[in-house]
Amino acid sequence: MPWPPGCAGQTPPTSFAVTKAAVLEWAILGLRSVCPLTAALLEIDGRFATEVAAQLDAGQRPMSLHLWGRTFSRRMLADGDPLVADVARLELITLGDPDAARTAPDPWLWWRPPEQVIVDLLTGVDPRRRRPDPKPCRVAHTR
Repeated sequence: MPWPPGCAGQTPPTSFAVTKAAVLEWAILGLRSVCPLTAALLEIDGRFATEVAAQLDAGQRPMSLHLWGRTFSRRMLADGDPLVADVARLELITLGDPDAARTAPDPWLWWRPPEQVIVDLLTGVDPRRRRPDPKPCRVAHTR
């Protein structure tokens, strides 16, 4: 979160630090409810709070938490971890993002069945710890 006007380079007031921490906690809870799979995967990696803070720093938050979740997931499409990007795309499609399925790779291949990845994430298991399938799983989608 950027410094309040007139405070750049200064020690922020305590109230600002408390507000910033409260906003971050609200955002973590909100995005965890809208993007539970991406959140779970990033939490396994110890990256979720950092990514949420980066999303807050980006500004331009829509008033709808679901729209903000779409923005977060769109940013995660460019993540260096292909599984994070795939899970983010899956959630974007679920959130009704009109471009998510249209811009998906064709064929969209996963090295683990998506159903197993979802179960793993919802139970706190890192799906990357499972042995990849010898044959990739094609994820069906419509364009």
